Amino acid sequence: MKEKIQFNSPIGAVKVIAEEGIIVKIELVGNEDITPITPSRSLLSEVLERARIQILEYLEGKRKKFDLPFKLKYDTPFKFRVLMRVLDIPYGETMTYKELAREIGRNGAHRAVGQALKHNPLPLIIPCHRVISSKGKLGGFSPSVEIKRYLLALERGLRP
Repeated sequence: MKEKIQFNSPIGAVKVIAEEGIIVKIELVGNEDITPITPSRSLLSEVLERARIQILEYLEGKRKKFDLPFKLKYDTPFKFRVLMRVLDIPYGETMTYKELAREIGRNGAHRAVGQALKHNPLPLIIPCHRVISSKGKLGGFSPSVEIKRYLLALERGLRP
């Protein structure tokens, strides 16, 4: 059974979906204001409430790591390797698309890395915003480049 929670945050609306008490998707909707939805109290919604609290703590600079059960849905082994490597990028640090491709054994596949990150089902938990271009530019970010800029500034201790 799927259950979701949605809430407003400093980066706009956030939607979190869980299945059987495990987070399976996070959507960063951006500036769109939404009507918050809080599921009825149940075991399943407990993980959603924890996700809401932890995401808000992270966005306020009070949390550096997430402690949430999640299930990564991916469609190729390549995408899985990309997302698992991104999971290990430390808070406040960045890596380039090119470095990431090299580290997973796919030299020259930096564009494919970008495409894999574009479909990250768990942004924030799997911090794809920490991957930037070789020239130091932000590169893309599915929700918006403004959100990526905010998250990187937050992690660098700058007031976003």
